[in-house]
Amino acid sequence: DDAVLSGPGGTLLVPLVDYLRWGKAPPHSALRVVGGERYVALSAVDGLDSRFDPDTVTLDLAYAAAALPGSRIDLAPPRRSGVVQPADTSVFVNYALSASGDADFDDRRYQAATELGARVGNWLLYGTSDATWGGNGAKGVTRLLTNLQYDDRPNLRRLTVGDFFTPTFDLSGSVPMGGLNLAKLYSMDPNFVQYPTAGFATEVALPSTLEVRVDGNLVAQRNVAPGPVDVANLTGVTGARNVTLLVRDPFGREQVLQQPFYFATNAGLAQGLHEYSYSVGFLRRHYGTESNDYGDLAAAAFHRYAFTDRLTLGLRGQATKDLYNIGPFGTWQHPHLGIIGAGISVGGRDGQSGPGGSLGWSYAGTSLSLALGARYLSRDYAQLSDFVSPLRPRLDTYASASTYSTALGSLYATYSAITTWEGPESRLWNISYTRSFLAGKALLAAGYIRTIEPQKEGRWALSLRYYFDGVTSAVASVGGVRGEVAAAATLERTLPQGEGVGYSLTAGRGVDGVGATYARGYVQ
Repeated sequence: DDAVLSGPGGTLLVPLVDYLRWGKAPPHSALRVVGGERYVALSAVDGLDSRFDPDTVTLDLAYAAAALPGSRIDLAPPRRSGVVQPADTSVFVNYALSASGDADFDDRRYQAATELGARVGNWLLYGTSDATWGGNGAKGVTRLLTNLQYDDRPNLRRLTVGDFFTPTFDLSGSVPMGGLNLAKLYSMDPNFVQYPTAGFATEVALPSTLEVRVDGNLVAQRNVAPGPVDVANLTGVTGARNVTLLVRDPFGREQVLQQPFYFATNAGLAQGLHEYSYSVGFLRRHYGTESNDYGDLAAAAFHRYAFTDRLTLGLRGQATKDLYNIGPFGTWQHPHLGIIGAGISVGGRDGQSGPGGSLGWSYAGTSLSLALGARYLSRDYAQLSDFVSPLRPRLDTYASASTYSTALGSLYATYSAITTWEGPESRLWNISYTRSFLAGKALLAAGYIRTIEPQKEGRWALSLRYYFDGVTSAVASVGGVRGEVAAAATLERTLPQGEGVGYSLTAGRGVDGVGATYARGYVQ
């Protein structure tokens, strides 16, 4: 029993303390003060229909589902507990030693590679090196990467002082530099989902059961109270998928909501996210053969932002003495059409300049995947990678298609053509087929590669792999090129996570037309 006042015009006023016992806070605009006490004007509450029956002295209330508190179902991958984020003072050293020689193991050449890391708090000192001696080749110790890294884990940022490689784009290749780099690295948190995810917004009038399915496969099932329902952060396998939400009320009545969604884990960003890398330093020349050969001061940067879950746009550029390039790029994804990526740029060197552009499209479905793309760089277009490689690209094109059937396996075909301004051309196509059988323990693979440029040549290969368990397998393979046939057998065990032993033992005959019998082994 509650004391309800009848205000002017039949307005019903309920004491605030009684209204709160009904489980829903009123809006501020519905509050009234009568005799020093606070009341709620029911007519001022959106989504509430009230009716007073003077014969039975009852007040009937009906809330619209949208006016209820609502439920949120977050289907983002669960965050792992007990994750160790190293901050203690520590050090590690990795090393590798190898020796090689001719058929009689004479003219031996030795190589040693090292990796060193030392951490204090969020600072990591990192270095790699390579040493060679013996034989007739170059000898000596070469310093590779040496840098100091600071990880800003809450903001997923990393500052690098020292040697690093700049990011790679279609219109600007990666180069080694020595200097400063500030980058947004979502990979620092493996549980962070930076790509667009699917979701539903609906409402239920009765306590109901929700089922979320992707391509008919049950992903989640939840019980929800009456009111708005928000299903968010649904992830899926890359490609075009059909997402379904089934709502079942206590009387068995069902409502089905469907929407197509294209999951893309390595294309655009989720709405509102930024990604960037800013680099400034000195170009490193002859990386891998010289330790301290640095050139002119240079800069490289990119920054992109997701305006919507479908559209991500950015700007990238490079510059050094008498060389520059700059231009926008972006990706757009559609639930039915897939992903379109494009970029344009202008760049030049020594007073000459020209345009560059790239365009690509990819689509991945449950049984069919397609991709097309092209990149063109004019003769006068310039990029920092021109200092690293003398071959300046001109036109790159590619096309690929694959189809999958549970009963028949997978068939994949691709074509690529690469031309440069001063160097040779390259054109080839290949086709491959794979199929598993014996309940997934055996995998059959066949492939053929046809090279058209720089010379016509065909290669074929056939292999059968059998898995004894999750890490140990045996492979028998045969292949041919230029009329020569090669065959080999391999027993291997992949290195397990953590401690353990991995190995690969191979024996065969014939490699690229050379008919010698050989054997090799590898243990780690």
